[in-house]
Amino acid sequence: MPRPSSAVTDGAASTRAAPRERLRRRLAGDLDTIVLKALEPDAERRYPTAAALLDDLRRHRTGFPVRARPAGGAYRARAFVLRNRWPVAGAVALFALLAATSVVTTLQEARTRRALALATAEAAKARQVTRFVTSLLQGADPFRTGATSLTDLLALGEDRLDRELAAQPEVRVEMLRTLADVQRNLGRRAQADSVLRRAVAERRRLAGAAPVRDAELARLRTDFGRIRRMRSDARGADTLLTEALATFAVLGGDAADEATALYELGVTRRLLSRPDDAEGLLRRALALQRALPDAAPDAAATLAELSLSRMDAGDLPGSEALRREGIALLERAFGPDHPRVARPREFLAGFLMTAGRLEEAEREGRRALGIARRHLAPGHPELLTISSTLSLILVARGDLDAAERLQREVLAERRRLLGEETRDVAGSLYVLGRTRMLRGDAAGAAALMTRALATYDRVSGARDPDARPVIADLAALAHAA
Repeated sequence: MPRPSSAVTDGAASTRAAPRERLRRRLAGDLDTIVLKALEPDAERRYPTAAALLDDLRRHRTGFPVRARPAGGAYRARAFVLRNRWPVAGAVALFALLAATSVVTTLQEARTRRALALATAEAAKARQVTRFVTSLLQGADPFRTGATSLTDLLALGEDRLDRELAAQPEVRVEMLRTLADVQRNLGRRAQADSVLRRAVAERRRLAGAAPVRDAELARLRTDFGRIRRMRSDARGADTLLTEALATFAVLGGDAADEATALYELGVTRRLLSRPDDAEGLLRRALALQRALPDAAPDAAATLAELSLSRMDAGDLPGSEALRREGIALLERAFGPDHPRVARPREFLAGFLMTAGRLEEAEREGRRALGIARRHLAPGHPELLTISSTLSLILVARGDLDAAERLQREVLAERRRLLGEETRDVAGSLYVLGRTRMLRGDAAGAAALMTRALATYDRVSGARDPDARPVIADLAALAHAA
């Protein structure tokens, strides 16, 4: 016998103000079963009485299982849910809340365990660093170790790293980075280069298969890139700094780290004769530095480099304004006689010389040199740079004897500390060439300047922007001949 719900017509549906399919769904199920049982041809399978039929209809209306249908577990459960939909919904919501609370609690417990493990590891690391530094400072006692100078002490510290921190590679890498930083600040660039090369290699091994997600490796690459650039390997520096910035971009890391890498890459791109890239990177660095607390030294360095970019572009007023802004920033932070102020004043002196304001230039150059001599050791790279700039200013003012004497001292120290193949040595050769040219010694001047230009080209791998005056003077000498 067909089910009654299947016999619903459009006319019947219209009288109930419902679409036919919806009405069929409402009649299907228990009502189909009740009607079919009531019409069963076999009397033994029909409802025994009208009261039994009425009872099943009541049970259907109140949501209880009807007796005409086999009472399976799923059917009873469905009937129970339909009969108690709001209490069941509340129970389900409560269960879901309890389950979510349990998940959140479990996650919080896991985070707490991880934070505790990290704090414990950091505390152990700090204890290792403290013990190592304490023992290193005790090494300054000549009666204990025979160390008689800071140089001896640094060499001793690097030697002891392998023995005392063999089981703590992360601590060893951190201490290598610290030692390299001290070596760089002392002007010992070759030693800093060697230590950082080792630190980068060790940290690369620790990073394993995901070096691009290792922030410490990126910081080390930034440091190493700076030293490579200082040692006239601009192309090697560019590679290291680009890798560091890629990591900071992936991690969305510390703004100070990113600003440092942007600054170093900006300086490097200028040396590689990519001025547009350089200025864009430097302006991004400056924007980050202005928003950071205690970032005056970094912002001043970036302002100085931007001033060089502006001068390369022929914007002399913009260049001067940037240099003076950097000096003011540092003097507010540290005072007028701080060693951090010496180099920016030397930058300003160089600009004033280029602008033909020679008396102002010499005054600023001597002021910078006085600050540097009061605070930096003889032979420090920054002291030599400031001396070299003052020598060039003296050339422009016609004081050739003083200029040549000062520059020969600088050249000797640079060769001793840095070797022959560096941009610094090329700069000294050029200044000496200028003194020869102004004395009328065209052949001597051409020889020195040719060596300077060749050195610039070898160490920079491209036409170095600092080589422009060398090229101009060589052209002038050739024309005069």
